[in-house]
Amino acid sequence: MKRYSFFLALAAMLVLSFGKANATIHTIGLAGTNFTPDSTLVNPGDTVRWTWVSGTHTTTSGTGAMDPNAGTLWDQPISSASPTLDRVFTAPGSFPYFCRPHEFFGMNGTIFVQVCCVGNRGDVNGDGTDANILDLTYLVDRIFRGGPSAVCDEEADLNSDGTPSNILDLTFLVDRIFRGGVPAGPC
Repeated sequence: MKRYSFFLALAAMLVLSFGKANATIHTIGLAGTNFTPDSTLVNPGDTVRWTWVSGTHTTTSGTGAMDPNAGTLWDQPISSASPTLDRVFTAPGSFPYFCRPHEFFGMNGTIFVQVCCVGNRGDVNGDGTDANILDLTYLVDRIFRGGPSAVCDEEADLNSDGTPSNILDLTFLVDRIFRGGVPAGPC
């Protein structure tokens, strides 16, 4: 138990020295008859920020006005009076959108939210590597400082008990990294 206390204290110090991690904000500009960029790849938990550059536009979910679900996820004017829209994407998938006044000029785009948790659990911070000190730091920040959720909740449920980012997951990760414990199970 003393060994765990030492490593938890070490991890807490690392969190305090690195500061709080944040999800990424992806910015899309609206000008003329273009979204720039018109295709954006994000991770679950990332924010997409549509930002007015010029003209009067909307950012509207769906493939166009004829889409029966157009505007059901979001539909907001973007202009000098209302210059931004922020939306957090949490579920994997493709999310098409368009500008109502300019859809016939081809002003549309797609947000692609990547599938999370590929392979084994343990990549808590979403950097593509399994169970390392950065994942430990991220998890300690989440549990003790209210830091951001794991990029993928499934990745943070290291002991497969159905509850991500808890003290049991932290104990499991410490055991894995510092004592060579069993790897986390598959997603």
